[in-house]
Amino acid sequence: MFKKKIVSYLCANADALVISIFAVVCLVIFTGHNGIGISPDSIAYISTARSIHEHWTMMDFNMKPLVAFPVFYPIFLSIVMFLTGSDIVQTGVVLNCILLASVVLVSSKLLDRFHLHSVWYKRILLLFIAFSPALTEVYSMLWSETLLILLSLIFFLFLEKYLKHSSVKNLVICAVLAGLATVTRYAGITLTGTAGLMILFAPHMEARKKAGHIGLLSLISFFILFLNLIRNHVLVGSLTGPRQFGHTPLLENIAYYGKTLSDWYPVFNQEHSTSILIGLLVFTVVLLLFFYRTFKGKYYHGQENIAAAFVMVYSVFIVGISTLSHFEGINNRLLVPIFIPSLFALTFWLPGYFFGLRSAAKQASMVLLLGFLLLFQYNATAHLDEMYQDAVTYGVPGYADDSWKKSETANFLAKHPEFLKKGIKVYSNAHDAVYFKTGLHADELPHHIDKVYQEKFYQEKAHYIIWFNSIDDPELIHLSSMYKHRKLLEKYRFGDGWVFLFDRKP
Repeated sequence: MFKKKIVSYLCANADALVISIFAVVCLVIFTGHNGIGISPDSIAYISTARSIHEHWTMMDFNMKPLVAFPVFYPIFLSIVMFLTGSDIVQTGVVLNCILLASVVLVSSKLLDRFHLHSVWYKRILLLFIAFSPALTEVYSMLWSETLLILLSLIFFLFLEKYLKHSSVKNLVICAVLAGLATVTRYAGITLTGTAGLMILFAPHMEARKKAGHIGLLSLISFFILFLNLIRNHVLVGSLTGPRQFGHTPLLENIAYYGKTLSDWYPVFNQEHSTSILIGLLVFTVVLLLFFYRTFKGKYYHGQENIAAAFVMVYSVFIVGISTLSHFEGINNRLLVPIFIPSLFALTFWLPGYFFGLRSAAKQASMVLLLGFLLLFQYNATAHLDEMYQDAVTYGVPGYADDSWKKSETANFLAKHPEFLKKGIKVYSNAHDAVYFKTGLHADELPHHIDKVYQEKFYQEKAHYIIWFNSIDDPELIHLSSMYKHRKLLEKYRFGDGWVFLFDRKP
């Protein structure tokens, strides 16, 4: 019986399986030079996963509790380490291949749930997903978005089931998935917002029932987040670690939002003013589509509408939080959870449109659509090819690429850790790289805005500075400031950096 179900599934989803294999092969080629890509955030995840695996504690490479990021992704990585018996850096490519293949297969399932189903429409969208530069960039890295995207798509499946039958069981499943997504990446809270929005505007549901179900959804999903935040507060006295107020204006964030969309759908130019218009246009179109279905009451619970609601909620959250709080500018990584939902929300009408046309109009429309798709795919393929050329030649950008693999400074310290005398504190302008490349512990240099930490730093006794020339972080104090406030005792030059020994000035 079980074998028959497997054979039946394989036959019914053969196209999606083939396309998922294409996606996996492309990712294997992309990461083939040096393996999975590693960024500063990746090192926080890796070190915490290793800490869980080896010591059952959630400590990052700074030897401090992980609070800047939610805890579920490192827990997930540690589970993979327990199951495989290998370090997550070695198995990262295999893990992301499984996650990406799962994303393609779940996307296929969602497309099958569309009101107007078209096999060729589904296959075209799955190919866009499989060969997307947006997803290729993310799944070539050890980032929490790889898990968040999959959790979001599974959430959409159960949200549709709930909206159809108002089943408490499916609502609880949605709440648990939303809670896990939130402690995978804090932006996952938008899944709770999406479900709340869909329940709020759901037709044929009593107000009292809506209030009760929104309350249950919030109680479960926020309780999971609450546990994470309480843990952070107990350990370090902060809910999410130190955060800075935003200094990027709202319009500029909308421009970054629009530019990212232009990169995803490369048929527009990317001038600053155009990016603002594209961002506002796409959001407005999705907003109108959602409210049209809401007030019409037609297919309200459909995947097309759920996707539109998520794009709205997530977009408002990211643009808003980027304006209120300071972190990296809006880019592909921040917005990639809405890449697939935006494809769904913006293109769902195509099968119905062509079905209703007469022969001559259908042929003319097909020619226009084909031209658009060719332009879209040409630009996307050109971008993807450029990424592939860099990745297969130098490795995925980050701490695993050739420039870091051949780092003279890091390689020397990895082979000669005794070079740094015991008892003398170590700082670096890339303290995460010091841990990842050498296994040594170094503290981060003070930030310009943290005057208290700076003063304490300048008054310390002797300490080492490991300085990498390739790192240019304007938020950290520079060497010139250290020369001014500290006394240089020794310095050692390498091909890509320096090691300094400073002491307190008399």
